[in-house]
Amino acid sequence: MKAFSEAVIRHRKIILIITLIMCVLSVFGMQVVAVNYNLKDYLPKEAPSVQALGQISMEVPNLQVYLPGLDVSEALAQKERIAQVPGVVSVLWLDDVMDVRDTPLEMIHQDTLGQYYNEGPLYQLTVKEAEQSEVVVALRAQHPEGLLMGAAADYEQVTNVSMMQVASIMYYVLPLCLIVLTLATRHYLEPLLFLLVIGIAIVLNEGTNIIFGSVSFITRACSAILQLAVSIDYAIFLLHRFSDCRDEGLAPVEAMKKAMRTSASAITSSAMTTVFGFLALLFMNFQLGRDMGLVLAKGVLLSCLSVMVILPALSVILVKWIDKTAHRSFLPSFSKFGRFVVRFCLPLAIVLLLSLPAAFLMQKGNTFI
Repeated sequence: MKAFSEAVIRHRKIILIITLIMCVLSVFGMQVVAVNYNLKDYLPKEAPSVQALGQISMEVPNLQVYLPGLDVSEALAQKERIAQVPGVVSVLWLDDVMDVRDTPLEMIHQDTLGQYYNEGPLYQLTVKEAEQSEVVVALRAQHPEGLLMGAAADYEQVTNVSMMQVASIMYYVLPLCLIVLTLATRHYLEPLLFLLVIGIAIVLNEGTNIIFGSVSFITRACSAILQLAVSIDYAIFLLHRFSDCRDEGLAPVEAMKKAMRTSASAITSSAMTTVFGFLALLFMNFQLGRDMGLVLAKGVLLSCLSVMVILPALSVILVKWIDKTAHRSFLPSFSKFGRFVVRFCLPLAIVLLLSLPAAFLMQKGNTFI
């Protein structure tokens, strides 16, 4: 570890240049990684229900389109337009059930008519699974006054909403992280360094997902948040140890070398525990576990490497700026709390043990959607 720490500090500028290049490449890689919004692809292929779903998807309509204010002749014309949209397999309407050109609507049984026409036509479409989003977007552009519903419309909605929600979540998470980290550190610049380094690891992780070809929308939506949550403490370990080493009177370069050596075991053991925890998801029959497990395990490894390589290089270069942002500790002393826990550790342990049966019974009452 001594040789590694010395190499990182000696080549810190080269490391940052390489990091910048890798981030740029990863940003381009993120654009190439496909996002799979079809959870059916992650179900066991041999399951009868999956085979049945595959057959149903090609034979049962998965999109309904309602166009208000059209008469029969206009409805027939629009049906032809809809059928020409790429990805539309078939369009079912009233004219497929009876001859609507020569039969007045008043002569058609109301139950039959209500399924296909009510002040406008209601079309039943079968859409290719791989082109659901494109079809829905095309139909909305073609018929802005129309109403779309069904599995394909839901699929397109999930596609848009999931990515929008990720962005909105980050708006809340990042300020909260900054507040908490500011309270827990002794320099205002340190929380920004933490988020920058873990942010770099997240970008690298998203970009290197190109090796998988595609990831599920659930993995894409939650991997960045989870990676931040489980690996931010690695950066805290290192810089906290760096501060302690500097308090011992060591120069910044020597302090960082010592901090890397003394904190490496804690950081790597914590990272490996998390990695193997995520890799355990590979044993799920539901292949979404494999998808999430591989991406998150890779993300934790990249976070660990970023903390042990990029953060030391940045910290040594910016040490003067870090010193200028020093502040007093905002957290109160926990000595009284510590004495309380030590004094009443046995009663607290008994209370916790007695609460386990109740907690077990209550968790069985959970409802999962």
